[in-house]
Amino acid sequence: MEPLTYDLIKSRCSIDIPEEEQHLLCYKNVNLHFIIIMKKILPTENDMGTITNEQRTSIKNINTCKCRANKLLVLKIVNYLTGEELNEIINNNCIHISTDIKTTTYIKNEIVYPDYFDTKPEIICGAGIHYYNSLEPCIFIKRPAILNYKYNGNLRTYRANGELHSERNFINGIMVGPHEIYYGNVDGELCQKGNFINVNMDGDRKIYYENGKIKLFLFS
Repeated sequence: MEPLTYDLIKSRCSIDIPEEEQHLLCYKNVNLHFIIIMKKILPTENDMGTITNEQRTSIKNINTCKCRANKLLVLKIVNYLTGEELNEIINNNCIHISTDIKTTTYIKNEIVYPDYFDTKPEIICGAGIHYYNSLEPCIFIKRPAILNYKYNGNLRTYRANGELHSERNFINGIMVGPHEIYYGNVDGELCQKGNFINVNMDGDRKIYYENGKIKLFLFS
């Protein structure tokens, strides 16, 4: 089996579209192993095109934050762990305000619509088609899946507003080397820092206050 790296995943999720349309691409992770590559629809004289909540004030990084839309064009559905491509996939949607479980069907080269789109932009997990504007946060929200495939390389996770949450390194799915976790709503401030060898903490571990001062120093 070919070693799983971010470059390999990126190549499996690549799509050939004109350079001027690259900024319209967005990504969604469904059923753990599948990435749906979609495109925002530009407005026309008779259609408003894709409406999103990307204008919300809480966003720190538009490339890594979680967003939602009223409609998107499905371009590709791919298992990023194996490279298998599908023409159609069904995703279960969790509706927080009820016990109902609804489904959305994504079909290649067709526009996908939610049952309802919440027009209030500040609601992150409201109704709509959820997506990310870049591939990395979309993949790494499902961390156990890639670790089972012995992922090799750096792994960064992000908060819903796009801020960096954590940064780790893996070899064959095992965490090794520096491990850093960052505070939310505090730009770039470390919360914890340590080092791992074969999943076990190696060396000292530092825990910080939000102002950057050391709160706790754990000696190895």
